[in-house]
Amino acid sequence: MSTLDAIPDAGVNVTGDVADEIRRAIRYLSRPGEVGEVRVPKAGRNRTISGYFSDPERMAQEVEGLEALHFPGVYRTLNPVNAALLARADDKLKKYVEYTTSDADIVCRRWLPVDLDPKRPAGISSSDAEHAAALELARRMRDALAAEGWPEPIFADSGNGAHLLYPIELPNDAEATELVKRCLRALAAGFNTDLVAVDEGVYNAARIFKVYGTTARKGDNTADRPHRVSRILEAPSSLIPVPIELLHQLAAQAPEKSAARVVAMPQRPERGTFDVERLLIEHGVEFQPAVPHKGGRKFVLADCLGNPSHQGAAVFEGADGTLGFHCFHNSCQGRGWREFRSHLESSDVSSALAQFPAPGAVSATSGEPDSGSARVEDNAASMFQRMAPYPAPLGEDAYYGIAERFVRLVEPHTEADPSFMLVQFLIFAGNIFGRNAFVWAGADQHYPNLFGCGVGPTAAGRKGSASGPAQLFFKGIDEDWVRSIQSGLSSGEGLIWCVRDPIYRREKVSQGKGKPAEYEEVLVDPGVEDKRLLVHESEFFGALQAMRRQGNTLSPVMRSAFDKGNLNSMVKNSPAKATGAHISIVGNITKEELLRAMLVDEMDNGFANRFLWACSRRSKCLPEGGRMWEVIESEPFRELQKDFNRIHYAVKGPVRRDADASDIWGYDDKPDAGIYGELTKERHGMYGACTARAAALTLRLSLIYALLDGAGEIRKEHLIAALEVWRYCDDSAKYIFGDALGDPTADEILRALRAAPAGLARTEIAALFDRHKSVAELSRALTVLHNRGLARFELQKTKGRPAERWHAVWQEAPTGEAR
Repeated sequence: MSTLDAIPDAGVNVTGDVADEIRRAIRYLSRPGEVGEVRVPKAGRNRTISGYFSDPERMAQEVEGLEALHFPGVYRTLNPVNAALLARADDKLKKYVEYTTSDADIVCRRWLPVDLDPKRPAGISSSDAEHAAALELARRMRDALAAEGWPEPIFADSGNGAHLLYPIELPNDAEATELVKRCLRALAAGFNTDLVAVDEGVYNAARIFKVYGTTARKGDNTADRPHRVSRILEAPSSLIPVPIELLHQLAAQAPEKSAARVVAMPQRPERGTFDVERLLIEHGVEFQPAVPHKGGRKFVLADCLGNPSHQGAAVFEGADGTLGFHCFHNSCQGRGWREFRSHLESSDVSSALAQFPAPGAVSATSGEPDSGSARVEDNAASMFQRMAPYPAPLGEDAYYGIAERFVRLVEPHTEADPSFMLVQFLIFAGNIFGRNAFVWAGADQHYPNLFGCGVGPTAAGRKGSASGPAQLFFKGIDEDWVRSIQSGLSSGEGLIWCVRDPIYRREKVSQGKGKPAEYEEVLVDPGVEDKRLLVHESEFFGALQAMRRQGNTLSPVMRSAFDKGNLNSMVKNSPAKATGAHISIVGNITKEELLRAMLVDEMDNGFANRFLWACSRRSKCLPEGGRMWEVIESEPFRELQKDFNRIHYAVKGPVRRDADASDIWGYDDKPDAGIYGELTKERHGMYGACTARAAALTLRLSLIYALLDGAGEIRKEHLIAALEVWRYCDDSAKYIFGDALGDPTADEILRALRAAPAGLARTEIAALFDRHKSVAELSRALTVLHNRGLARFELQKTKGRPAERWHAVWQEAPTGEAR
């Protein structure tokens, strides 16, 4: 039964012809096993109906039900959707959904969609003449492209205009998006008429198109402007993708388009630049990571605010700090930054920015910046400039030796992020080396075991894909070790058991009547001989949740495993202990799960700073999964395994830095001359808590690079490679944690203080929590902010005791920019 059965029936059934057309079109546009979304925007009170389908028959049944309810339009995604989204609504529809498909959810691009739309007032159907003009223009365009060697498209009647769907095979990345965009721009420049225009805004990967067979219902159904059934008019017997060369030839004909309408913003060099990315995140706007654009940056949005059926909107940030907004849908021409910002803030009453106008907005009457806009913009920037950008990929310095050769071989055949794949390979290698070699740091011995966690979107981040190639590689080195990779972190006792020493029990030996009793040690459990253990936790959120349970010992045991390798538990009835354990951990988690699950205690006790936090996202679209099987059977792959085998146990005992590496690291008598001082400087907030062990982690990384070289000392190239890996992980931590303190009360107060230029009194701070926080709790949180240098207070005279008024204090942001 559909979840829409509760919607009142309109009393109209679809005819057999319409049902047949719906089924025919859905089957024709679907591929076995692929997932698509059906969506009805503005389905009553501007809500959205949505569902995800892998079964075309089930999709057709649900669309028939929607058609009978006379919705204005029923749409579907053309390109295949990440199968994980079935969990939102598995082969069924849901009413009033919160999430729909974004561009990041698209697996790859299968279609170049051309929408020829008659020019007419918004919200009404086309006339018969306008409709006919669109169909005729589509035929002329199809014939002109065929003369250039283009294959036959699907030719469809949208109900109001015409569609041409050209098959393509492209990844879903920024380059493909730009190529499709320029193709549409070229077609618009070459074919637009006074009556019909090519919609240039349909370039984004998650674009939704009419489900053919359903009726286009814009405005009232009148004799002059009737509602019409959309349908496929002509379709080839086989779909042939447009050659990439023809796409580039067409794109080259696209005229340069004028930049989006921008608004000049006052310069504030003492406080850095306005953080557009943070603004979008705070207001829940879905967008792709920024891409370079004419010296500045561009953020492509999942949809146009205020109209979910318009997709392809973008926010622009110029090199000089100017801001712009543009939606490429024809009906949104003329909307700029001011309109975008106004809608954004009016739709999010929970945001403190809702009380302010757009920064530096141009007055509709005078054309000059609004009065007081500089002050308002300062306040807005103070709220939103804490978000660090997504980390730049690992640089060439990190790709060194065996690690580089491995990534170069397998990277073309996996969708995994090469940066996280290299980090994970180093963790795997460090564990298989065992405790044969170490490096001194004061009185501590650091072995090559590391903890790391990939942080990225569910499924789309391809975090789990990064481990497969490494496991295939090390299977040829030590198959028993690969088979022993564990998962399921839930308790410290369980972790110890995986590397336990032999367990003996003292048993009484009978000596006969009248003789004193004697005892002997009896072997109860032989223990685990190989103390190397790699824990691969694909759902690291579960481990973090387990730590919340009262009495759980997982966190302290993991910390001991990182530091010393000698493990035991004080839990009664747990006889297992381990000596010389060599434990490495690789986890996967989403950013949202990590921020939700990470406890303040785990920040303070050093659990979090023993991890390399590495962002991960899909690098490419490989619908067939690449050709990894050919790689692992290739001669270069086998040679690489032989080279690793040769250096596997080549180095034993202490490993020291050579003179060149020491010059980079620094000396005791010149503490400010090397990188060590930078690695050990004080950091604040959650970011600081998660990166406080920078020097130790970099040291272990440099040791692994040296061991991969079979070198008995850490050379300059090993240390430089390790520093680049740390740079990526450090930037990842900035992106993940920002400047949050990890203290919910203090973070909430700090956000409010940054939004209040005049500061807040104690009574106003208490009101933030509806007075549900005790005076002691508020005082504690304010003391934390004061001690961290993030807030200050001043005393104001009153008729009684002086009153405190608190203000935010600006420091250096985690990104290194002034704030």
